[in-house]
Amino acid sequence: MINYRHRGSISALVVCLVISAIAVLGISYDGGRVVSRYVALSDVAQNAARVGAQHVVGIREGNPRISRSASSSAVKNFLHSEDVSGDFDMDSRRVTVRVSAVVPMKILGIIGLHWRTVSVTRSALLSDQ
Repeated sequence: MINYRHRGSISALVVCLVISAIAVLGISYDGGRVVSRYVALSDVAQNAARVGAQHVVGIREGNPRISRSASSSAVKNFLHSEDVSGDFDMDSRRVTVRVSAVVPMKILGIIGLHWRTVSVTRSALLSDQ
């Protein structure tokens, strides 16, 4: 005899399993893309800060400091060459670079998560040692 009370329960189970599979696939694929972009942006930000901190003046006078004009030009050129948007600030001993990028979600866009903004801040410090 057929039990009509549980009719359609298999369909509901299949729908739940498909949604769960899409969520796991989306988190692993799109999450991996976000982490990969974060690592790449981290490298760019750190290298831009290092490039900026290399422009040192005043060594012979015993007052080493970062040249603002040369450093800002170098950081701008480096970020432009890497095709990354960002900003930076500096003082006489430190260069700090902030970069960000938008990572579009390929799979999680199906459930409404269309993009993720990744931001990284890195600094380089002028050292006497």
